[in-house]
Amino acid sequence: MRRFIALLVFPLAAILAGCSNTAPTATAPSGVSSASAGATISGSIQATAVAGVSVTAPGTGRTTMTGSRGEFLLTGVPEGTAELRFTGAALDASLAIASVRDGQMIEISVAIAGNTATVSSERRSGIGEEEIEGVVDAVGTGGTFTIAGRQVTTDAATVFRQGTAPAGFAALAAGQRVRVKGRTVGSSLLAVDVDIRVADDDRPGTEPAEVETTGVIDALSGSADAFSFRIGSLEFRGDRTTVFVEAAGFAGLANGVTVEVKGVRDAGGVVRLTRVHLEDEGAGGAAGDDDRDDDDGADAGRSTGTLSAVAGSGSALTLTIGGRTVTTSAATEVRRRGDRVPLDVLQIGMVVEVEGSTSGGAVLARKLTIESDGHDADVEAVVGGPVTGACPVIRFTAGGRAVETTVFTGFKDVSCAAIAAGTRVKVRGVVHPDGHIVATRVEGKD
Repeated sequence: MRRFIALLVFPLAAILAGCSNTAPTATAPSGVSSASAGATISGSIQATAVAGVSVTAPGTGRTTMTGSRGEFLLTGVPEGTAELRFTGAALDASLAIASVRDGQMIEISVAIAGNTATVSSERRSGIGEEEIEGVVDAVGTGGTFTIAGRQVTTDAATVFRQGTAPAGFAALAAGQRVRVKGRTVGSSLLAVDVDIRVADDDRPGTEPAEVETTGVIDALSGSADAFSFRIGSLEFRGDRTTVFVEAAGFAGLANGVTVEVKGVRDAGGVVRLTRVHLEDEGAGGAAGDDDRDDDDGADAGRSTGTLSAVAGSGSALTLTIGGRTVTTSAATEVRRRGDRVPLDVLQIGMVVEVEGSTSGGAVLARKLTIESDGHDADVEAVVGGPVTGACPVIRFTAGGRAVETTVFTGFKDVSCAAIAAGTRVKVRGVVHPDGHIVATRVEGKD
């Protein structure tokens, strides 16, 4: 993936020898010593809250907690593909570390947002070789460069590749994501292979990092044309192309306001905002009508079931989910695979999780999450015919399929306003009951 924050990777020696009382310790399963065979995986996390996050390797008995700076250490991780799970306040995410070998020391930096965890840099050593992946910090002279703070040297035997094509040292540039394999010589890594990742590389780990999170705005600056703010340790930037769910738009933003945001993290670690939803009641004068919390009803918690009946129209629907009556309103939020979608994509047969409060024997839904539906849409084609509507809600055809965007649709490498007949796009979304595609993401293609 193209990404992210230049995260600080804590060297293993520092974790083992220099951590304070808040430093993590690995827990070995009964009957297995922490010094036994297996790999050591260490590093740090970057999230809205980094301390006290549980880090486990499911099925191995290996578990630890992050320290005050987000650092962690797991020892004795078995060979093969290691799954790491990170759980804590407002996050529950997993990632896979492939090709783990006995005796390896693997140092990683992990960026976490909600249920998404991504490796931003990785370094392997300890068995006569070293491997690192991350963003190039700087390109020097004499065949040297730095990646994630690690100095790399190259020589005449170093093999460069850019995607599937041969390349050379001259192809390197700051901000690129690369993977380097080699061996330690003195204080630097002598590269044997340098793999320069390209934008359309479809191998695991090369997609841009999509970020979706909720938090309180801090350090807001700028104007509607170009603005920035922070949520925890993450920096977010937006402009006129950022979609605001509420009519207040940029004017609704203020320090201390709670927002739900979505965007794509760039190679420098900044999240480029595609969508902003004001969650505070009364924020910007637009969210004050949000009646998600029914103070008169008891919290119904969460339940999951199959949608078997739909009645009503617009935002006022009466649903039967798992045998329970569920009602919706304009404040009901619907999500599918992390994307927010309109209510009218709901269809009989979908498996839906319900969150809400009881009201007159029914559940008034605050949030509906589509867990399973079989209605995926994924089309790459040239836009044909006229484009109708007004951004952010437009209609067009692609590959013979009718497509409609919504206020929740994310755009990448193409703006909503730039879509016209002849534009090549990739559309992902869900098939509406009437057959058209409700787009959750539209990506421009050259």
